[in-house]
Amino acid sequence: MNVPLWQLERHQARFQLGPLQARLDLSLPSRGIFDFQGGLPSFESAQVLGIRSPTGQPTESRLPIEAYVRANQLVLAYSASEAWPIQLDARWIARTGLAGEPVATWDLIVSVHTDLLDSRPELGVVSTLGCSAGLRLLDAAGRFAELDLPTEQTAVIGPAGGPGCVLFRFPKGQFSYAEMVHPADFHHDEVLTLKSNESCTAKISHRLFVESLEKGVVLRARIRGVVLPRDADCRLAADAYWAFAAADPPLGA
Repeated sequence: MNVPLWQLERHQARFQLGPLQARLDLSLPSRGIFDFQGGLPSFESAQVLGIRSPTGQPTESRLPIEAYVRANQLVLAYSASEAWPIQLDARWIARTGLAGEPVATWDLIVSVHTDLLDSRPELGVVSTLGCSAGLRLLDAAGRFAELDLPTEQTAVIGPAGGPGCVLFRFPKGQFSYAEMVHPADFHHDEVLTLKSNESCTAKISHRLFVESLEKGVVLRARIRGVVLPRDADCRLAADAYWAFAAADPPLGA
């Protein structure tokens, strides 16, 4: 049985699950998990589950004040700065997937808190990848609808249209990728596409913590990314979303 592993190597964290490998730059969490290798065609250039503030301050060549690996979890903490006075804690949890069917699953848990009496903690969790189509989960029946994504324009996806679960199909290969926000944390997503012939590059940003933040309060949000077999991607993405939505709240950072 393959067990997901994280390893810290200076300012890099390396991920491995069977033949699948990737890494995360601790000084640039905005890139998220990247440099995928090991049997995922069309995913090698993907960058998934990166963390960006409106100003980019916590992601510009800043090393975390704390970094460690605990079993299948990579845990990082970033201090507040003058430009963005928010302390950020992030935990990437790697899993083999739902019932062993998805290829890999990553849960990202993000927490923010501050010493200010009032602040604006909004940030985005961002992923960029090549795709041939994008779909959105519509309802509990597991129905999906193709996204109408205008070229070089940002499409906004909100709770009124369904759950916060989007599925991207790769232009080549046997895999798809789904990304989802827990319903308690879903405000709106923004999707930007750059199309070329039959393929496109999609950038999805989940807007989190749009409310104000007071001193002594911790806000927390959850996002899940799942690599899926293409031939059952809609069913597996819907199953992963509803299991995620029903999961107990996380403990700790």
